[in-house]
Amino acid sequence: MDGVIGAKKAAIRKLEHELGITGINVNQLQMSGRYIYQAEMENAPWGEHELDYALILRGVGRERCNINKNEVSEIREVDFDELNTWMRREPESFTPWLKLFSQTATFEKWWSKNADRSTEDTHIYKLH
Repeated sequence: MDGVIGAKKAAIRKLEHELGITGINVNQLQMSGRYIYQAEMENAPWGEHELDYALILRGVGRERCNINKNEVSEIREVDFDELNTWMRREPESFTPWLKLFSQTATFEKWWSKNADRSTEDTHIYKLH
């Protein structure tokens, strides 16, 4: 679990640095699995091969965001159906990681109002 706490603390730092969201604590973030991911970038001589921690934070609306324009160009709030439609229409707008993650059972769970919020998933899954 030390890795989970470290990932949550790192996420809190990134939320503040990239989105300007402050006042979040580790108990507000829910671990929703760890994912081994590998992708080669199109038209680039590099790729990624890493272990990513998927965290859920609920109840923070865009009104709390003060985005860092050096890190984030735009934010949108979308529901599950909107996101799926957008991903089908504009796949180039999404990272390889999100495209792979969107094919997992966990992906839909993120948007479910009935998702289990009491259990943390610390399993390691492989994205293909």
